[in-house]
Amino acid sequence: MGGVPREAIAGRLRVAKTLLAFLKSRKVTLAPMAVNGEPGAIAYAGGEVIAILAFEMRDGLITRIHGIAAPEKLSYVRSRLDAGQDPG
Repeated sequence: MGGVPREAIAGRLRVAKTLLAFLKSRKVTLAPMAVNGEPGAIAYAGGEVIAILAFEMRDGLITRIHGIAAPEKLSYVRSRLDAGQDPG
């Protein structure tokens, strides 16, 4: 996925701006989904799964966002969704 940062982005403002720019540029829709039992979201563009976002939380605030966009990892999520199962 072009435009996805390879390095960690720190700071509330930088993270928020980067995430919102990505969502807008790709016309992404997010849907809540548990990721390994923790809060997260599934990202759709054009009706297809393009990424999974896993949120690390502390005191009710998101402290870190892990983006998973590797095709081989997303194929598992897609297969679970196609089977009508919760991928989280």
